[in-house]
Amino acid sequence: MKKSTLAILGIVVIVGIAAVALVMMSNAENEKITYNYETKEASSFNYTISGYTYTETPSAGNKYIIAHIVVKNESYSKGFTPSLGIFKLKCSNNNSYSYDIDTIYYSSKSSSLYDLTLGTGSSYDFYIVYEVPIGTTATGMDIAYTYSPYSLISMDGSLSIPTWVYPS
Repeated sequence: MKKSTLAILGIVVIVGIAAVALVMMSNAENEKITYNYETKEASSFNYTISGYTYTETPSAGNKYIIAHIVVKNESYSKGFTPSLGIFKLKCSNNNSYSYDIDTIYYSSKSSSLYDLTLGTGSSYDFYIVYEVPIGTTATGMDIAYTYSPYSLISMDGSLSIPTWVYPS
């Protein structure tokens, strides 16, 4: 009698653990973050700090490709903090490029990412400046990291991109 009670109790515990694991996996599969982007090319851009206007130009033989990105936390329950390093620009020369430090001058929307956490349903748009060789064109975007939550990020071409505020 005791052995059969223990066996039944053991089965109940195992089934319970399996059910909890399935629910957790199901929730993780339903969590997602989406993005969309568009790009423009620029040989330089202007920015103003404390009333002074400055012009940024790329190194000789290079140009800027500026990506306007919108990210939406569709259903990631822990909140999502975007960062500039997530998005790598794929180009026609078969290389991928990380953001250029000039991004922080281009738009205050980009430099304020570090203080931002997107709750479920929230979205945010920002700009990333990439410096690439002249003659190169943008062909896509890569997500730089494969671990969670970055593994939840996917391209959604239907996600609306707000009107460009930059370049000037």
